[in-house]
Amino acid sequence: MKKVFLMAVAAVAMLASCSNDETTGKAVKGNAIQFDGFVNKSVKGVDDDITNDNLNNFQVWGLMSKGEQTGHPFDGTTVTKSGSDWTYTTPVYWENGYKYSFVAIAPAGFGTFNAPSTVGEHGSIDFENGDGTTDLIYDIDDTYATNAVSTTTVCPGPINFTFNHLLSRVMFEFKNAMDDNSTINVTGVTITNANTKATATLGATATWALADDNAPAALNFGDVLLDAEATDYAPGAAKATDHKYMIPATSADQKYVVTFLVTRHHSGVTDQYNHEVEIPAVTMEQGKSYKFTAELNAQNITGGDPDDPDNPQLCPIKFTASVSDWDGFKETELVLPSAGSQEP
Repeated sequence: MKKVFLMAVAAVAMLASCSNDETTGKAVKGNAIQFDGFVNKSVKGVDDDITNDNLNNFQVWGLMSKGEQTGHPFDGTTVTKSGSDWTYTTPVYWENGYKYSFVAIAPAGFGTFNAPSTVGEHGSIDFENGDGTTDLIYDIDDTYATNAVSTTTVCPGPINFTFNHLLSRVMFEFKNAMDDNSTINVTGVTITNANTKATATLGATATWALADDNAPAALNFGDVLLDAEATDYAPGAAKATDHKYMIPATSADQKYVVTFLVTRHHSGVTDQYNHEVEIPAVTMEQGKSYKFTAELNAQNITGGDPDDPDNPQLCPIKFTASVSDWDGFKETELVLPSAGSQEP
């Protein structure tokens, strides 16, 4: 495989603390355990992203313990947004003198949760990434994991979940840097060896480990997103794919391979070039967005190899010019008629 051009990567923190004033939700009143839900982010979400605006429910697991007793007051309980409140069906009440810990996860159907059995532990998620459209989020709460709850004077406040994104968010961008007025389109962008199965062990931070039966597979990002009704884009413009979610890299030297097709319109004709590129090793972290950018120019657009005659590169058409010397003048005598021979 020949690396035909470099792909740059920009990793930006997708998450930043936001004001808790944006979240006000109570499950039920009185001494019942209450929840608030808030998605920790700093950018406006797009279709697949879970945001404060579209988070409508999450699941909660909770443990309580006192002495030798351990209870499970929440076991995948669904907490649903109702107006400005977060509600669940059967009330669960704080019990004086008990310790508690909680885990919240969204969206529903995220995978398999291996629930903890001890207060202060938070379990793990067995996750399959599928088509890369699931934005997996979670949070834990250990407010009362060390010091037991006291309800003698005042009821505890709600458990405030500030959800964090567990996956990496990835997209590709291609700039048309052709200098011959070629217009291009980039289609079928695919990472051929994306991880498919992994386990996230939850805590204040999550730790990912690839599953024993993880089988890297294709993750399709589709085509770059063009302007309405457009079929290509002009030199100087850059277009990007939609984003997908990926299991964070579990090794600093993990490399991915991306393939795509470039269609080039030039001089009234159309050519297509297949590309296969190894992305430089980058440690993708959970909760961060990564945009891989590439510049398509005359030196790399074909994916050609100067050492491979069956895979030619794009060569500029060049001209030279010279002017042939004129032949020398050939003398020819011009005979003029005499005066006596002229007609009157």
